[in-house]
Amino acid sequence: MLRTLLAWGAMLSTLAHAGPSLPADAAAEIASLPPGGAWTREVARILLRHDADRSGALDQGAEVRAVSCSVWQAIDAGVRRDWRGHGVLPMYGFAPGQLYVGDALGVHASQAETARQAIEACGTVPAVTQPPSAPAVPSTNNLIPPPASIATAIDSLSDGGSDAWDQAVRRLLIATYDRDHDDILGVDETRALPCPVWQAINRGVRSGWDDDVGIVYGFRDGLIWIGGALGLQDDARRAADEAVNLCLGAPPIPGTLRI
Repeated sequence: MLRTLLAWGAMLSTLAHAGPSLPADAAAEIASLPPGGAWTREVARILLRHDADRSGALDQGAEVRAVSCSVWQAIDAGVRRDWRGHGVLPMYGFAPGQLYVGDALGVHASQAETARQAIEACGTVPAVTQPPSAPAVPSTNNLIPPPASIATAIDSLSDGGSDAWDQAVRRLLIATYDRDHDDILGVDETRALPCPVWQAINRGVRSGWDDDVGIVYGFRDGLIWIGGALGLQDDARRAADEAVNLCLGAPPIPGTLRI
């Protein structure tokens, strides 16, 4: 009996000092996630089980290297499923020369290179040996980042609604959504902007102005149109108004107009 009690005590002591346990198959959990806006957030939740120091991010090399190949491969497969066959390395900016948004997955920017090496070592994609000459945000129809990636990039910009902010947002939108490469977003391209992107734009605008993007940039009839500052064609005014109403809800009564 004493020996049994001692054995139980040792086992309980081990459990008490053990770190957080992962599910039997975290990769299967990721593979079961449905596509949509919550996918990135749910993957981050799973990866952060490796956040040993409880910092809120995988900000240590050991934490990143603790992620198994099966998990990285499941993440890569999910990205390829939803984003035209392009894997996690370019989509979340782990590949050199890409806009880094891996923090949306819980991987701190300081560990981008460690994560890239881990992902490549797991055989998800061929190793990148030379930085690509493409711009930080892909500008071809063949490689469109997830809306969450662009939204995260917009959220990272400071001085929302300022001229410098306008220019940065314009560059992101044109580089990503200008399908006909005429350096401006037409009616159909404006309609195609995803809600997470409009919501991020609106958050930036509201950080510097009292009104929503549709009022500040004159999407509504009767207001001064300055949507061109965001890269929107003049003919796209109604499309922009309809898009923000859909994504943000009915616009409020104007308070502060930008003139």
